[in-house]
Order: sequence, then structure tokens, then C-alpha cells
Amino acid sequence: MDEIGKSSKITSNIPPPTELPSFLKKETEKNVEKSENLQKNSIDTKEKDGEQQQKKEEEIESKESQSSVDITEALEPITEGLKNTVFYNWMKTSLKSSIEVAKDSINTMVTVLDPQMSQILNTGGDIEIIVASTNEDKIDSVREAFQDVFKKATVYGKKSTTSVESTIAIQPVGFESAELAAKERLNGLRTNESLVDKTMLSVENFLVEIYKNQWFDVGLLLLSDVRNNLTLKTFTQFTPVPLEIVKILESDTPLNYEKRSTGLQITIGSAMAKKLNVPHYEWHYKYTGITRYDIILNAAKTLASIYKRELQSKSSSNVSEEK
Repeated sequence: MDEIGKSSKITSNIPPPTELPSFLKKETEKNVEKSENLQKNSIDTKEKDGEQQQKKEEEIESKESQSSVDITEALEPITEGLKNTVFYNWMKTSLKSSIEVAKDSINTMVTVLDPQMSQILNTGGDIEIIVASTNEDKIDSVREAFQDVFKKATVYGKKSTTSVESTIAIQPVGFESAELAAKERLNGLRTNESLVDKTMLSVENFLVEIYKNQWFDVGLLLLSDVRNNLTLKTFTQFTPVPLEIVKILESDTPLNYEKRSTGLQITIGSAMAKKLNVPHYEWHYKYTGITRYDIILNAAKTLASIYKRELQSKSSSNVSEEK
């Protein structure tokens, strides 16, 4: 009993257990403080870095501008002494021609690998031509011709719409009727206010009897440049047409056809296509071995060359008048 009493006294004297220290809470608080400090430091660092980078860029720009000025000033006495000398002009011309040759070589290589790139590379410049048609053969052939002559040219097609009915037959016959039909197409485009002062080109195919019972299909290319007061025209090659086809066209056109004096009611393309059993746009190739595209292209190159010469002549005359 005494031993039990002693043990109870000993246990009664032991104080109750105290709360254990929370190390996890302190660590968490420390980590939060560290992360906040790191974020503040990173923000401050980024701001400082940004300011330093901006200062560096400003310093570099100022140095570059200063250096370019210094180089220009340093080289000015040398170039000033060489200007208008034979050596200077020779060097300038040689360098310019070398650059042009290199550029042309690259463009040629690109267009050989991808012929369609020619239209993209050569579009632009001061020359803009609107073809009074949506026919691809006409537009593409004229584009190729003008880009070949001028190197850079923008050529596209627009459908001609007239407020009044045409006074020319569907198939014009004779040079005069062809020119009237071509002018009607151009005037139809000029009804659009945005196109009034644009340079336009019309392609008009017609029939003509050069000798008795000898008929030919011909294309008239008429260019109108209102700004420079220029009207130019040329013709495609003459394609012979069988007399029997012409007689069919004449017999299929009523005598009371109101436009009979200017031509026929049926086109030569539809008649030749029926005879050769091909689409109307392929009869030239089937009959002569030359595509309509190439026929228009050759004439368009001639017209483009004449147009270029006329523009150069007007430009030189304007310069002389200013002097």
C-alpha cells in the first residue's frame, strides 16, 4: 500500500504536457516571405534590366547615327573630289549595271522554276493598263507584252458595260467597224468614275476582205492614254478564213439585221469552231498552229514598244520646255 501511495504522489507532482512547437508553421511563413521577397526582387530586376536595355538601345542608336554622320562627313571630301569625273561615273555605272544583271539573273531563275512567279515579280511600276475584257487570253498576253517591254507593269481586265446598246454588229467587218467597236468598249469602261483617267486597251477581232473573195481574221489593239493624250493602235497577224465560212456567216445574217452595215450576226469564232470541232477559243491553233494568245502577244509587244517610245518622247519634250 505504501508503494502505491508513493507512486501516486510522484505522478501527481508531474505537470501536464505543454504544447509542442509548430516548426511547419514557421517554415511556411518563412517560405511565403521568401517568395514575396523573390517576386519583389525579380520585378525590380526586370524593371532595372528594362531601363538598362532601353538606355543601351538609345546609346547604340545615338552612336550609329553619330557614326553615320561622321562617315558621311569623312567621305564627303573624297566623293566630292570624284564626282563628275570619268572614273566616278564609270564606277557608278558599272556598279548599277552589275546590280541590275544580278537581279535579272535571280528573277530569270525564279521564273524558270515557277513561270507563274513572273506575274508577281513584274507587277508594279508606273505603268498601269486596263484591258477592256475578262478574257484570259487577252489579259495575260497583254500583261506579258507590257512587262517584257517596261520590265514592270500592272495589267488587269475589266468588263466593259455600256448604258446604251452597241451600234456595231456582233462580228465587225472592216477596219472602220472594228475601231468603232473597240472605242465603244473603252467608252463603256470610262463610265466608271474611278477609271476615267486610266490607260486602257481594247482587243477587237474583225473580218476584212483584202482582195476579192479573200477574207482574213484580224485583231485590232487600241490603246487610249487620256493623261498623255495618246491614242495608239496596231494589228495582229492576218489569219486567212475559208470563203465558204464567210458565205455561211453572210447567209445566217438576216438582210434586215439592223447592224448589217457594220458586220454580221454570227462570229467567225463560232463558225470556225463548228467546222474544226473545237472550242471557239482554240480555232486559231487548230487552223494555223499558233495560239490566239501568241497572236495577241506579238501585236501587244509592238504596241507596248511604240507606247514606251511615245512616253519617252513626251518626257524629254517636257524637260526641254521646263529648261
